[in-house]
Amino acid sequence: MLNNQTANSLLKSQHPVLLFANGHGDHYLNLPTIRALAKLFSGKLILVGIKDAINQIAGDLTLTKLIGLPMQHNGTGRSFDSNQAATQIGQCDLFISLNPWQSDDLHALIAKLKPQTSIGFFDHYDITVARDYNKHSVDLAFDFVRLFQQNWQPEQFSKPPQYEQKEYQVANKILNSIKSNQKLLCIHPDTLPKKMWPESCWLQLIDKFLDQNPDYTVFIIGLKGIDASLCQNHKSVIPAYRLPISVSAILLSKADLFIGVDSVFLHIADLYRVLTVALFSPTSTQEWGIRFGSGIHIHEKSGMDKLSVERVFNKINYLVARPNTKKYLHTIQTG
Repeated sequence: MLNNQTANSLLKSQHPVLLFANGHGDHYLNLPTIRALAKLFSGKLILVGIKDAINQIAGDLTLTKLIGLPMQHNGTGRSFDSNQAATQIGQCDLFISLNPWQSDDLHALIAKLKPQTSIGFFDHYDITVARDYNKHSVDLAFDFVRLFQQNWQPEQFSKPPQYEQKEYQVANKILNSIKSNQKLLCIHPDTLPKKMWPESCWLQLIDKFLDQNPDYTVFIIGLKGIDASLCQNHKSVIPAYRLPISVSAILLSKADLFIGVDSVFLHIADLYRVLTVALFSPTSTQEWGIRFGSGIHIHEKSGMDKLSVERVFNKINYLVARPNTKKYLHTIQTG
């Protein structure tokens, strides 16, 4: 934490700028921090990020300005037009970068803005936040808030995201297609190839689950990771592929249970406190897993293709039998 004099001085900044640009899932992991910083700076904050992604999480933020820029991943960071960014930002007396990456364009932007103080994860910033990857990603980001307010906690800023009314209308039309007495299981199977479970395993799991739980309807969200028509119980499976993240998130918010890989919808389910079974390999459950809600991590150290359907099915049954669990989080290491 900064000393009181420094913290109070920085909080009086008139033109604070926060830049965050990373994967879609990272935006939801960092949402509690972004909300807290917006509150700390009393609506004066200028938030800069990737055009489509940053808009997804800005629904309830009080900001002076929201700037979405075209950005491209360049292998180690993000490339963007620093001149365009500097022009849109205008004045800046405090620059905060939540990004765990560096790039020439980011350095150029800071040089153009000439803030009195900069804060970030790397040594070239005036104030450096330690990159402690033994922490959950939510807590690592929240260390920026703790520079100013040691007693604030991520839980205070972890309510679900808010979206536009038209997106709720689209989601409700889909939800109205299922019977009111049906429970809802949401599945998200697709992410980077190394983190995906084989399609054949998902198909077996869905059929085993529906055989035992005919009072459920299954929604598959995300990209087309599973051919739902191959399920024996395909009449109880709704492929909700390629919807906007916001619409899929609203569907997910109504789920009684979520099963997914380490990707954006796991983190959204966590903010909605949806009971979750999270399938992990090779990434860390400690860094990327459930943070606020309840559920089970299954971490297969030997690779996702070694994770058995029976093991996942047994853990799902354990949770389904205890739907009112207030706070339960367990990690199982296999392989």
